[in-house]
Amino acid sequence: MEISSDSEEERSVTPTKKRKLHYEQKYSHLWEKDQKFSGWVKKSNKGDYYFYCESFKCDLKCGEGKRVLKKHAESIKHKSIVKAAVRQPTLTSMLPKSSSKSFTDKIKSGEIKMACFLAKHNLPFSLADDLEDLIESVVPESKLASKFTFGRTKAHAIVTNVTGKVAENQLIKILQQNKFSLIVDKSTDRSSTKHLALIDFDVEDSFLFLMPVVDGIATSLHNACKTFFEEKNIPYKDNMVRFAADGTNSMFGHHPLSTLFQKDILNLFLIKCVCHYFHLCASYACKKLP
Repeated sequence: MEISSDSEEERSVTPTKKRKLHYEQKYSHLWEKDQKFSGWVKKSNKGDYYFYCESFKCDLKCGEGKRVLKKHAESIKHKSIVKAAVRQPTLTSMLPKSSSKSFTDKIKSGEIKMACFLAKHNLPFSLADDLEDLIESVVPESKLASKFTFGRTKAHAIVTNVTGKVAENQLIKILQQNKFSLIVDKSTDRSSTKHLALIDFDVEDSFLFLMPVVDGIATSLHNACKTFFEEKNIPYKDNMVRFAADGTNSMFGHHPLSTLFQKDILNLFLIKCVCHYFHLCASYACKKLP
């Protein structure tokens, strides 16, 4: 009896092995970014411990996480469904691309033309909203007119960043390759910021650039012009043949801008602004009128 009691005590003393707890993997959105699973895996509506296979159109348990997804992706049935889906063209891919592209191009072209119309006739950009409504009311059956999204902000952006940049680049190419004349004028806006306007003139005048300057003295204006020409790779010392400006002190007075340009270009022909002379002549003529 004593022996049996001892054996029972030994059995009670020996420790029992603990069972390993099994944790199920929750769905991770990082799986969607993995190249092996992207395109067919997404979160299931069934719960956090399920994933949805778009190929099978069913919900499956996440289980051990990526191992389950890899096993599912390597299954023969899954591979065959994915291959069939790749071969099957979508409705959008069967549509002719040229027609849709040309339609969007027509919309862009129409909006650019409206913006150019406002700029050409010196009209305020605030008319852009009314102009769009006017076109839609004139041709209500037009699908193109109904797709216009033209407002004052877009009109300003088109003129500044699209047509303005294109025109500037075209003019710069002309100045890089041909002889040109330059009209310079200085002005001050309401915020007391001084601006220097550069105009290329020959047979036809073309507005070149408007730049803010620190002050209106000749050396600052000359440095601003020189910096602009160098940044745009315009060989002004070779291609610039005439210089015109008004009769202010900084242009044609004491140590003026015209003299500084003459030092750079020996054979530069100087012209005081003809428009200014015409204005003086007209004003004096008006004084003699009865």
